[in-house]
Amino acid sequence: MKKYIVLIGIITMSFFSCSEESLSLDSPNDVTVEGLLTTTTGFKQLLTGAYDAYQKIPTNEYLLTEVRSDNATVGAQFGSLATYDNFNIVVNDVEVFNYWSNNYKVVYQTNLVLDNQDTFLALSGADETVLGEAYFLRALAHFNLVRVFRDIPYIDQVITVDNFEEFPQLDEAETYQKINADFESAISFLEGAEISNTRANEGTATIFLAKSILSQPSPDYVRAQSLLLPLIEDTNEFGFTLTQNFDDIFARGDDGDENNEEIILKVAYTQSSGNPVTSDSETEDQVQSEAERWSFDMTENGQSNGANLATADLETLMTSALEPVRFPTTIIEDTFFDDRTFNNKWVPDNGEGSGNDWVVLRYADVLLLYCEAVIGDTQSTDSENAIVAYNKVRARAGLDTLDPTTESLSRDALLAERRMEFVFENQRFYDLIRFGVAINVLQAHSDEVGLFFSPSDIYIDIPQREVDNSDGFYN
Repeated sequence: MKKYIVLIGIITMSFFSCSEESLSLDSPNDVTVEGLLTTTTGFKQLLTGAYDAYQKIPTNEYLLTEVRSDNATVGAQFGSLATYDNFNIVVNDVEVFNYWSNNYKVVYQTNLVLDNQDTFLALSGADETVLGEAYFLRALAHFNLVRVFRDIPYIDQVITVDNFEEFPQLDEAETYQKINADFESAISFLEGAEISNTRANEGTATIFLAKSILSQPSPDYVRAQSLLLPLIEDTNEFGFTLTQNFDDIFARGDDGDENNEEIILKVAYTQSSGNPVTSDSETEDQVQSEAERWSFDMTENGQSNGANLATADLETLMTSALEPVRFPTTIIEDTFFDDRTFNNKWVPDNGEGSGNDWVVLRYADVLLLYCEAVIGDTQSTDSENAIVAYNKVRARAGLDTLDPTTESLSRDALLAERRMEFVFENQRFYDLIRFGVAINVLQAHSDEVGLFFSPSDIYIDIPQREVDNSDGFYN
Protein backbone atom coordinates (compact mmCIF):
# COMPACT_ATOMS: atom_id res chain seq x y z
CA MET A 1 0.00 0.00 0.00
CA LYS A 2 1.31 3.43 -0.85
CA LYS A 3 2.66 5.48 2.01
CA TYR A 4 1.23 8.87 2.82
CA ILE A 5 3.10 11.34 0.70
CA VAL A 6 4.38 14.63 1.99
CA LEU A 7 1.65 16.63 0.28
CA ILE A 8 -0.95 14.60 2.12
CA GLY A 9 1.01 14.86 5.35
CA ILE A 10 0.64 18.59 5.06
CA ILE A 11 -3.08 18.13 5.60
CA THR A 12 -2.49 16.78 9.07
CA MET A 13 0.07 19.47 9.88
CA SER A 14 -2.02 22.42 8.70
CA PHE A 15 -3.53 24.55 11.39
CA PHE A 16 -6.82 26.39 11.33
CA SER A 17 -7.17 29.99 12.33
CA CYS A 18 -9.92 30.28 14.91
CA SER A 19 -11.20 33.09 17.07
CA GLU A 20 -11.74 32.65 20.81
CA GLU A 21 -15.49 32.55 20.19
CA SER A 22 -15.24 29.45 17.98
CA LEU A 23 -12.41 27.63 19.78
CA SER A 24 -12.87 26.19 23.23
CA LEU A 25 -9.54 26.13 25.02
CA ASP A 26 -10.83 23.29 27.17
CA SER A 27 -11.93 21.26 24.16
CA PRO A 28 -9.85 22.35 21.16
CA ASN A 29 -11.06 19.34 19.18
CA ASP A 30 -14.53 20.90 19.12
CA VAL A 31 -13.39 22.85 16.07
CA THR A 32 -13.48 20.77 12.90
CA VAL A 33 -13.15 21.52 9.22
CA GLU A 34 -16.74 20.46 8.76
CA GLY A 35 -17.84 22.91 11.43
CA LEU A 36 -15.91 25.79 9.90
CA LEU A 37 -17.50 25.11 6.53
CA THR A 38 -20.97 25.87 7.85
CA THR A 39 -20.61 29.61 8.45
CA THR A 40 -19.13 32.62 6.67
CA THR A 41 -17.02 33.24 9.77
CA GLY A 42 -15.64 29.72 9.52
CA PHE A 43 -14.66 30.20 5.87
CA LYS A 44 -12.93 33.47 6.78
CA GLN A 45 -11.02 31.67 9.52
CA LEU A 46 -9.82 29.07 7.03
CA LEU A 47 -8.68 31.88 4.74
CA THR A 48 -6.85 33.54 7.64
CA GLY A 49 -5.15 30.19 8.17
CA ALA A 50 -3.84 30.43 4.60
CA TYR A 51 -2.41 33.90 5.28
CA ASP A 52 -0.85 32.64 8.50
CA ALA A 53 0.66 29.70 6.62
CA TYR A 54 2.15 32.14 4.11
CA GLN A 55 4.07 33.83 6.93
CA LYS A 56 6.51 30.93 6.85
CA ILE A 57 7.41 31.39 3.17
CA PRO A 58 10.10 34.09 3.65
CA THR A 59 11.87 31.85 6.17
CA ASN A 60 14.11 30.13 3.65
CA GLU A 61 13.27 31.81 0.36
CA TYR A 62 16.37 33.98 0.45
CA LEU A 63 18.60 30.89 0.65
CA LEU A 64 17.04 29.47 -2.52
CA THR A 65 17.05 32.75 -4.43
CA GLU A 66 19.27 35.63 -3.34
CA VAL A 67 22.13 33.55 -1.95
CA ARG A 68 22.19 31.56 -5.21
CA SER A 69 22.42 34.75 -7.26
CA ASP A 70 25.37 37.03 -7.97
CA ASN A 71 24.11 39.45 -5.31
CA ALA A 72 24.79 37.54 -2.10
CA THR A 73 27.39 35.20 -0.70
CA VAL A 74 28.36 33.70 2.67
CA GLY A 75 31.34 34.32 4.89
CA ALA A 76 32.90 30.88 4.66
CA GLN A 77 32.67 28.38 1.80
CA PHE A 78 31.77 25.47 4.03
CA GLY A 79 28.87 24.50 6.24
CA SER A 80 25.15 24.47 5.54
CA LEU A 81 24.85 28.01 4.19
CA ALA A 82 27.65 27.46 1.72
CA THR A 83 25.72 24.69 -0.02
CA TYR A 84 23.33 27.27 -1.48
CA ASP A 85 26.07 29.69 -2.47
CA ASN A 86 28.12 26.88 -4.03
CA PHE A 87 25.18 25.29 -5.90
CA ASN A 88 25.79 22.09 -3.96
CA ILE A 89 22.28 21.60 -2.56
CA VAL A 90 21.74 17.99 -1.46
CA VAL A 91 18.54 16.12 -2.28
CA ASN A 92 17.47 15.87 1.37
CA ASP A 93 18.17 19.53 2.20
CA VAL A 94 15.86 20.62 5.01
CA GLU A 95 15.40 24.20 3.80
CA VAL A 96 14.38 23.01 0.35
CA PHE A 97 11.85 20.64 1.88
CA ASN A 98 10.52 23.36 4.18
CA TYR A 99 10.03 25.76 1.27
CA TRP A 100 8.21 23.06 -0.68
CA SER A 101 5.98 22.02 2.21
CA ASN A 102 5.29 25.57 3.46
CA ASN A 103 3.94 26.61 0.07
CA TYR A 104 1.80 23.50 -0.18
CA LYS A 105 0.38 24.22 3.28
CA VAL A 106 -0.90 27.48 1.85
CA VAL A 107 -2.36 25.56 -1.08
CA TYR A 108 -4.10 23.12 1.26
CA GLN A 109 -5.70 25.90 3.27
CA THR A 110 -6.99 27.64 0.15
CA ASN A 111 -8.35 24.39 -1.26
CA LEU A 112 -10.44 23.90 1.87
CA VAL A 113 -12.18 27.13 0.91
CA LEU A 114 -12.32 26.68 -2.86
CA ASP A 115 -13.51 23.06 -2.79
CA ASN A 116 -16.56 24.31 -0.95
CA GLN A 117 -17.22 27.62 -2.69
CA ASP A 118 -20.79 26.69 -3.69
CA THR A 119 -21.57 26.04 -0.04
CA PHE A 120 -19.99 29.36 0.89
CA LEU A 121 -21.88 31.37 -1.72
CA ALA A 122 -25.16 29.89 -0.47
CA LEU A 123 -24.54 31.20 3.05
CA SER A 124 -26.13 34.42 4.22
CA GLY A 125 -23.70 37.34 4.03
CA ALA A 126 -21.13 35.52 1.88
CA ASP A 127 -18.48 37.92 0.57
CA GLU A 128 -16.97 36.86 -2.75
CA THR A 129 -13.66 38.51 -1.87
CA VAL A 130 -12.98 35.50 0.38
CA LEU A 131 -12.90 33.34 -2.73
CA GLY A 132 -10.80 35.90 -4.58
CA GLU A 133 -8.18 35.91 -1.85
CA ALA A 134 -8.13 32.11 -1.78
CA TYR A 135 -7.59 31.93 -5.55
CA PHE A 136 -4.85 34.55 -5.24
CA LEU A 137 -2.95 32.75 -2.48
CA ARG A 138 -3.23 29.40 -4.27
CA ALA A 139 -1.81 30.94 -7.42
CA LEU A 140 0.94 32.77 -5.53
CA ALA A 141 2.11 29.64 -3.71
CA HIS A 142 2.30 27.70 -6.98
CA PHE A 143 4.07 30.67 -8.59
CA ASN A 144 6.71 30.45 -5.87
CA LEU A 145 7.08 26.72 -6.42
CA VAL A 146 7.29 26.67 -10.22
CA ARG A 147 10.03 29.29 -10.22
CA VAL A 148 12.17 27.22 -7.84
CA PHE A 149 11.36 23.63 -8.87
CA ARG A 150 9.88 24.09 -12.39
CA ASP A 151 7.97 20.80 -12.92
CA ILE A 152 5.53 20.59 -10.02
CA PRO A 153 2.08 19.14 -9.31
CA TYR A 154 -0.65 21.78 -9.41
CA ILE A 155 -2.91 20.92 -6.49
CA ASP A 156 -6.30 22.52 -7.07
CA GLN A 157 -8.35 20.48 -4.65
CA VAL A 158 -7.84 18.81 -1.28
CA ILE A 159 -6.00 15.56 -1.96
CA THR A 160 -6.02 12.25 -0.14
CA VAL A 161 -3.91 9.12 -0.19
CA ASP A 162 -6.38 7.66 -2.66
CA ASN A 163 -6.35 10.37 -5.31
CA PHE A 164 -2.90 12.00 -5.26
CA GLU A 165 -1.97 10.29 -8.54
CA GLU A 166 -4.57 12.50 -10.21
CA PHE A 167 -2.09 15.34 -9.67
CA PRO A 168 1.11 14.50 -11.57
CA GLN A 169 3.96 16.89 -12.12
CA LEU A 170 3.17 19.22 -14.98
CA ASP A 171 5.53 20.82 -17.41
CA GLU A 172 6.28 24.46 -16.75
CA ALA A 173 3.98 25.85 -19.44
CA GLU A 174 0.93 23.94 -18.20
CA THR A 175 1.60 24.99 -14.63
CA TYR A 176 1.68 28.63 -15.67
CA GLN A 177 -1.65 28.22 -17.47
CA LYS A 178 -3.22 27.08 -14.20
CA ILE A 179 -1.51 29.83 -12.20
CA ASN A 180 -2.78 32.44 -14.63
CA ALA A 181 -6.28 31.02 -14.49
CA ASP A 182 -6.28 31.25 -10.70
CA PHE A 183 -5.03 34.85 -10.79
CA GLU A 184 -7.78 35.65 -13.30
CA SER A 185 -10.39 34.13 -10.99
CA ALA A 186 -8.94 36.17 -8.15
CA ILE A 187 -9.28 39.38 -10.16
CA SER A 188 -12.91 38.59 -10.92
CA PHE A 189 -13.88 37.89 -7.31
CA LEU A 190 -11.80 40.76 -5.90
CA GLU A 191 -13.35 43.53 -7.98
CA GLY A 192 -14.07 46.40 -5.63
CA ALA A 193 -12.30 44.76 -2.67
CA GLU A 194 -10.80 46.97 0.02
CA ILE A 195 -7.23 48.07 -0.67
CA SER A 196 -4.84 46.62 1.92
CA ASN A 197 -1.15 45.82 1.78
CA THR A 198 -1.57 42.69 3.91
CA ARG A 199 -4.38 41.10 1.88
CA ALA A 200 -4.98 40.47 -1.79
CA ASN A 201 -7.02 42.92 -3.84
CA GLU A 202 -7.86 43.31 -7.52
CA GLY A 203 -4.76 45.39 -8.24
CA THR A 204 -2.41 42.96 -6.50
CA ALA A 205 -3.84 40.01 -8.42
CA THR A 206 -3.56 41.92 -11.71
CA ILE A 207 0.11 42.69 -11.13
CA PHE A 208 0.95 39.09 -10.24
CA LEU A 209 -0.94 37.86 -13.28
CA ALA A 210 1.24 40.12 -15.43
CA LYS A 211 4.39 38.93 -13.64
CA SER A 212 3.37 35.31 -14.12
CA ILE A 213 2.76 35.95 -17.84
CA LEU A 214 6.24 37.48 -18.13
CA SER A 215 7.73 34.48 -16.30
CA GLN A 216 6.14 31.74 -18.40
CA PRO A 217 8.19 29.97 -21.08
CA SER A 218 6.59 31.92 -23.95
CA PRO A 219 5.65 35.31 -22.49
CA ASP A 220 2.67 37.19 -23.87
CA TYR A 221 4.26 40.62 -23.71
CA VAL A 222 1.28 42.41 -25.26
CA ARG A 223 -1.11 41.06 -22.65
CA ALA A 224 1.28 41.90 -19.81
CA GLN A 225 1.52 45.46 -21.17
CA SER A 226 -2.26 45.83 -21.25
CA LEU A 227 -2.58 44.62 -17.66
CA LEU A 228 0.13 46.94 -16.33
CA LEU A 229 -0.48 50.09 -18.38
CA PRO A 230 -3.39 51.40 -16.25
CA LEU A 231 -1.32 50.80 -13.11
CA ILE A 232 1.68 52.90 -14.12
CA GLU A 233 -0.47 56.02 -14.32
CA ASP A 234 -0.09 58.42 -11.41
CA THR A 235 -3.87 58.36 -11.06
CA ASN A 236 -4.27 54.57 -11.07
CA GLU A 237 -7.47 53.48 -9.34
CA PHE A 238 -5.69 51.63 -6.54
CA GLY A 239 -3.54 54.55 -5.42
CA PHE A 240 -0.27 52.66 -5.96
CA THR A 241 2.71 55.01 -6.03
CA LEU A 242 6.39 55.41 -5.17
CA THR A 243 7.53 56.80 -1.85
CA GLN A 244 9.50 60.00 -2.26
CA ASN A 245 12.28 58.65 -0.07
CA PHE A 246 13.75 55.22 -0.92
CA ASP A 247 14.71 54.66 2.71
CA ASP A 248 11.09 54.98 3.81
CA ILE A 249 10.10 51.77 2.01
CA PHE A 250 11.86 49.76 4.68
CA ALA A 251 10.60 51.84 7.63
CA ARG A 252 13.98 53.33 8.44
CA GLY A 253 14.43 56.23 10.81
CA ASP A 254 12.40 57.41 13.77
CA ASP A 255 9.35 58.07 11.61
CA GLY A 256 9.51 54.81 9.65
CA ASP A 257 6.15 53.47 8.53
CA GLU A 258 5.83 49.87 7.35
CA ASN A 259 2.47 50.83 5.85
CA ASN A 260 3.99 53.33 3.44
CA GLU A 261 2.34 54.00 0.09
CA GLU A 262 4.80 51.98 -2.01
CA ILE A 263 4.14 48.61 -0.40
CA ILE A 264 1.44 46.76 -2.33
CA LEU A 265 1.70 43.42 -0.52
CA LYS A 266 3.68 42.44 2.56
CA VAL A 267 3.92 39.69 5.16
CA ALA A 268 3.45 41.37 8.51
CA TYR A 269 5.52 40.44 11.55
CA THR A 270 5.88 41.86 15.02
CA GLN A 271 8.67 41.63 17.56
CA SER A 272 8.49 41.12 21.28
CA SER A 273 11.39 41.91 23.64
CA GLY A 274 14.13 40.72 21.33
CA ASN A 275 12.64 37.26 20.88
CA PRO A 276 12.12 35.66 17.48
CA VAL A 277 9.29 37.17 15.50
CA THR A 278 5.69 36.13 15.95
CA SER A 279 2.65 36.53 13.80
CA ASP A 280 0.94 39.88 13.49
CA SER A 281 -2.41 38.19 12.87
CA GLU A 282 -5.24 37.29 15.18
CA THR A 283 -3.75 33.78 15.51
CA GLU A 284 -0.24 34.67 16.59
CA ASP A 285 -0.24 32.04 19.32
CA GLN A 286 -0.53 29.33 16.67
CA VAL A 287 2.42 30.39 14.52
CA GLN A 288 5.81 28.80 15.08
CA SER A 289 8.18 31.68 15.72
CA GLU A 290 11.24 29.67 14.74
CA ALA A 291 9.80 29.41 11.23
CA GLU A 292 9.73 33.18 10.87
CA ARG A 293 13.35 34.00 11.54
CA TRP A 294 14.08 35.44 8.10
CA SER A 295 14.76 38.96 9.30
CA PHE A 296 17.23 37.76 11.91
CA ASP A 297 19.16 35.52 9.53
CA MET A 298 19.22 38.06 6.74
CA THR A 299 20.42 40.95 8.87
CA GLU A 300 21.98 40.98 12.33
CA ASN A 301 22.56 37.25 12.62
CA GLY A 302 24.03 37.43 9.13
CA GLN A 303 26.69 39.79 10.40
CA SER A 304 27.84 37.29 13.01
CA ASN A 305 27.77 34.09 10.94
CA GLY A 306 28.53 35.48 7.50
CA ALA A 307 25.12 34.96 5.95
CA ASN A 308 23.98 37.16 3.09
CA LEU A 309 27.07 39.23 2.49
CA ALA A 310 27.25 41.26 -0.68
CA THR A 311 29.33 39.63 -3.40
CA ALA A 312 32.52 41.34 -4.54
CA ASP A 313 30.82 42.08 -7.85
CA LEU A 314 27.89 43.77 -6.16
CA GLU A 315 30.26 45.78 -3.97
CA THR A 316 31.77 47.37 -7.08
CA LEU A 317 28.31 48.49 -8.25
CA MET A 318 26.53 49.34 -5.01
CA THR A 319 28.72 52.14 -3.70
CA SER A 320 27.97 55.51 -2.16
CA ALA A 321 29.37 57.21 -5.26
CA LEU A 322 27.42 55.21 -7.82
CA GLU A 323 24.27 54.77 -5.74
CA PRO A 324 24.06 57.77 -3.38
CA VAL A 325 20.44 57.15 -2.42
CA ARG A 326 20.08 53.37 -2.44
CA PHE A 327 23.52 52.51 -1.00
CA PRO A 328 22.97 53.50 2.66
CA THR A 329 19.62 51.73 2.75
CA THR A 330 20.88 48.59 1.04
CA ILE A 331 24.37 48.10 2.46
CA ILE A 332 25.82 48.04 5.96
CA GLU A 333 29.58 47.76 6.45
CA ASP A 334 30.90 45.49 9.17
CA THR A 335 34.39 44.80 10.44
CA PHE A 336 33.68 41.26 11.63
CA PHE A 337 34.35 39.74 8.21
CA ASP A 338 37.27 41.71 6.83
CA ASP A 339 35.28 44.89 6.21
CA ARG A 340 32.72 43.05 4.09
CA THR A 341 29.32 44.54 3.40
CA PHE A 342 25.95 43.10 4.38
CA ASN A 343 22.27 43.37 3.64
CA ASN A 344 20.94 46.43 5.45
CA LYS A 345 17.38 46.69 4.12
CA TRP A 346 15.73 44.70 6.88
CA VAL A 347 17.71 45.66 9.99
CA PRO A 348 15.28 46.99 12.62
CA ASP A 349 16.16 50.40 14.03
CA ASN A 350 15.86 49.11 17.58
CA GLY A 351 18.94 46.96 17.01
CA GLU A 352 17.22 43.68 17.73
CA GLY A 353 17.30 40.74 15.42
CA SER A 354 13.93 40.54 13.71
CA GLY A 355 10.44 41.86 13.37
CA ASN A 356 10.45 43.82 10.14
CA ASP A 357 7.68 43.08 7.68
CA TRP A 358 8.66 41.24 4.50
CA VAL A 359 7.77 43.13 1.32
CA VAL A 360 6.38 40.76 -1.31
CA LEU A 361 5.49 43.42 -3.89
CA ARG A 362 6.07 47.15 -4.18
CA TYR A 363 5.26 49.76 -6.78
CA ALA A 364 8.75 50.12 -8.27
CA ASP A 365 8.36 46.54 -9.48
CA VAL A 366 5.17 47.49 -11.32
CA LEU A 367 6.91 50.32 -13.16
CA LEU A 368 9.88 48.19 -14.19
CA LEU A 369 7.75 45.17 -15.10
CA TYR A 370 5.84 47.42 -17.48
CA CYS A 371 9.13 48.44 -19.10
CA GLU A 372 10.02 44.75 -19.42
CA ALA A 373 6.70 43.99 -21.11
CA VAL A 374 7.20 46.85 -23.57
CA ILE A 375 10.73 45.79 -24.51
CA GLY A 376 9.55 42.19 -24.87
CA ASP A 377 12.01 40.04 -26.77
CA THR A 378 13.72 43.00 -28.44
CA GLN A 379 16.82 44.80 -27.20
CA SER A 380 15.40 48.27 -26.52
CA THR A 381 12.37 50.51 -26.73
CA ASP A 382 11.61 54.13 -27.63
CA SER A 383 8.22 53.97 -25.88
CA GLU A 384 7.62 57.18 -23.99
CA ASN A 385 5.42 55.40 -21.44
CA ALA A 386 8.16 52.89 -20.67
CA ILE A 387 10.89 55.49 -20.44
CA VAL A 388 8.79 57.70 -18.15
CA ALA A 389 8.11 54.70 -15.89
CA TYR A 390 11.82 53.83 -15.83
CA ASN A 391 12.75 57.44 -15.11
CA LYS A 392 10.53 57.54 -12.02
CA VAL A 393 12.63 54.82 -10.40
CA ARG A 394 15.91 56.38 -11.55
CA ALA A 395 14.96 59.87 -10.39
CA ARG A 396 14.13 58.69 -6.89
CA ALA A 397 17.52 56.96 -6.78
CA GLY A 398 19.20 60.29 -7.57
CA LEU A 399 20.49 59.03 -10.92
CA ASP A 400 20.46 60.38 -14.46
CA THR A 401 17.26 59.82 -16.40
CA LEU A 402 16.63 59.23 -20.09
CA ASP A 403 15.31 61.85 -22.48
CA PRO A 404 12.19 60.17 -23.92
CA THR A 405 12.43 62.29 -27.08
CA THR A 406 15.98 61.30 -28.01
CA GLU A 407 17.02 58.21 -26.04
CA SER A 408 16.01 54.55 -25.83
CA LEU A 409 15.72 52.17 -22.89
CA SER A 410 17.76 49.03 -23.41
CA ARG A 411 17.09 45.58 -22.04
CA ASP A 412 20.52 45.54 -20.38
CA ALA A 413 19.91 48.89 -18.66
CA LEU A 414 16.57 47.67 -17.36
CA LEU A 415 18.07 44.49 -15.91
CA ALA A 416 20.85 46.51 -14.27
CA GLU A 417 18.29 48.89 -12.79
CA ARG A 418 16.26 46.04 -11.36
CA ARG A 419 19.39 44.66 -9.73
CA MET A 420 20.18 47.88 -7.91
CA GLU A 421 16.57 48.58 -6.95
CA PHE A 422 15.77 45.12 -5.57
CA VAL A 423 19.05 43.95 -4.05
CA PHE A 424 18.33 41.52 -1.16
CA GLU A 425 14.62 41.33 -2.01
CA ASN A 426 14.80 37.85 -3.59
CA GLN A 427 14.21 39.17 -7.11
CA ARG A 428 17.56 38.83 -8.85
CA PHE A 429 17.56 35.09 -9.53
CA TYR A 430 14.12 35.22 -11.13
CA ASP A 431 15.04 38.35 -13.11
CA LEU A 432 17.99 36.54 -14.66
CA ILE A 433 15.73 33.67 -15.71
CA ARG A 434 13.05 35.93 -17.21
CA PHE A 435 15.62 37.94 -19.14
CA GLY A 436 17.14 34.74 -20.52
CA VAL A 437 20.63 35.36 -19.13
CA ALA A 438 20.68 33.19 -16.00
CA ILE A 439 23.09 30.56 -17.29
CA ASN A 440 25.59 33.06 -18.69
CA VAL A 441 25.53 35.40 -15.67
CA LEU A 442 25.65 32.68 -13.04
CA GLN A 443 28.35 30.72 -14.90
CA ALA A 444 30.51 33.83 -15.10
CA HIS A 445 29.89 34.57 -11.43
CA SER A 446 30.71 30.98 -10.49
CA ASP A 447 33.91 30.93 -12.54
CA GLU A 448 35.07 34.23 -11.10
CA VAL A 449 34.75 33.27 -7.45
CA GLY A 450 35.30 29.50 -7.67
CA LEU A 451 31.80 28.10 -7.19
CA PHE A 452 30.29 24.96 -8.75
CA PHE A 453 27.46 26.19 -10.94
CA SER A 454 26.20 24.20 -13.90
CA PRO A 455 23.12 24.89 -16.08
CA SER A 456 21.19 22.13 -14.29
CA ASP A 457 21.39 24.22 -11.10
CA ILE A 458 18.89 26.82 -12.31
CA TYR A 459 16.06 24.74 -10.84
CA ILE A 460 16.19 22.73 -7.63
CA ASP A 461 15.18 19.07 -7.51
CA ILE A 462 11.96 18.13 -5.75
CA PRO A 463 12.77 17.14 -2.14
CA GLN A 464 13.92 13.55 -1.79
CA ARG A 465 11.41 12.96 0.97
CA GLU A 466 8.64 13.68 -1.53
CA VAL A 467 10.17 11.32 -4.07
CA ASP A 468 10.55 8.51 -1.52
CA ASN A 469 7.12 8.86 0.06
CA SER A 470 5.41 8.87 -3.33
CA ASP A 471 7.26 5.68 -4.37
CA GLY A 472 8.82 7.67 -7.19
CA PHE A 473 5.56 9.13 -8.54
CA TYR A 474 7.14 12.55 -8.03
CA ASN A 475 10.76 12.82 -9.12
